Amino acid sequence: RTKLEVINDLREKGFDPAPQVPLEPYLAERRFFVGAKEYVSLAGVSNRLIIFCNETGDWTTYLSDRFGFNNLDLDWDLTHIEGVLLGDSFTNGACVKSGEDITSQLSQITGNSFLNLGVDATGPLSQLAILIEYGLSKKPKYIFWIYYEGNDLLDMIREGKDSILSGYIGNQLSQELTKHQDVIDHALSKLIKQAETSVAMVNAEKSIADNIFHEIR
Repeated sequence: RTKLEVINDLREKGFDPAPQVPLEPYLAERRFFVGAKEYVSLAGVSNRLIIFCNETGDWTTYLSDRFGFNNLDLDWDLTHIEGVLLGDSFTNGACVKSGEDITSQLSQITGNSFLNLGVDATGPLSQLAILIEYGLSKKPKYIFWIYYEGNDLLDMIREGKDSILSGYIGNQLSQELTKHQDVIDHALSKLIKQAETSVAMVNAEKSIADNIFHEIR
């Protein structure tokens, strides 16, 4: 089945799924305003069943937490977090079963609590921004940065041209994104709907859907 067919089947069963939304291809679409101030979202849709990818015949899914990451939501209420993990799709948990991602494995092996702050299609600059926005407040003992030499430097070059992301260099900026998750959810849901409409339209321009409804990512 295609990703959209999986999503539609789950809807018929009463679920409210959403596809994974990668970051870097959609920096422009991820922008939103609160009053006159412009923001860019860095994570995903919160508290939704996320349909990620399929490399083995089974679709990878997970329930996103309150900020759109691949964690149990209750993890954010823990008084002690041993560490946070930063990275792109590998860290996010692409195409592995729930509980088999790097963060879950680390937690199981050590018996300590770790937060997965991986987001698909991010580079070092957006990962720094994610750490500042979501990770540092938990005062982690360890920060694990999972670097992918295949595209991370190219992603960082593109991200450095973004007017908001460049403000994180030197730890000068915080957008306080944790206060705006409702607006982030609305903006991402709108983007997903546009992509879904594009998939359904015959001979339509499919560029907006390519990275959201790609069958293997």
